[in-house]
Amino acid sequence: MLRAARRGIHSNTGVSKGCSEAVPTVDGTPVDRADRPTYPAGMTVSSLFPILRTGDLPRLTRFYEAAFGAEVRYRFEQDGVDVYVALTVGGGTLGIGLEHDIPRGEAIAVWIYTDDAGRAFTDAIAAGTESVAAPEDMPWGERVAQVHDPDANLLYLATPPPPS
Repeated sequence: MLRAARRGIHSNTGVSKGCSEAVPTVDGTPVDRADRPTYPAGMTVSSLFPILRTGDLPRLTRFYEAAFGAEVRYRFEQDGVDVYVALTVGGGTLGIGLEHDIPRGEAIAVWIYTDDAGRAFTDAIAAGTESVAAPEDMPWGERVAQVHDPDANLLYLATPPPPS
């Protein structure tokens, strides 16, 4: 279910799908694509943020709200049940996704936004990572792939949909 819930979350960059234009910001200041570094593969990474995976999304959300003053800034539900929330915590973003049967110690993933998820996937595989899921167009408009890094951490590689 976590894969079906990333719509509209672009970390603390201030980018929000569903807006008429996806313009990244840092601390409220627009960041021009030319100002962001380009990586050897020629793609641009615009943001990344951790995602905690849990079988009890309401419990974990309440914990971060109570312990750290987190605020829900986005939620995605499926069949009337939240399956993903993005929390603003201080100046950062923390995603929490509903996934059942996650073994302890495997409950974190990193979501990486890039301008080309397919290229990021190909480059990651070429660099020696393990493929989890090839790039796929998601119902909410993003293109998403999954790989494990060399230490088996799950990485989601995503491209936001073009501005509407």
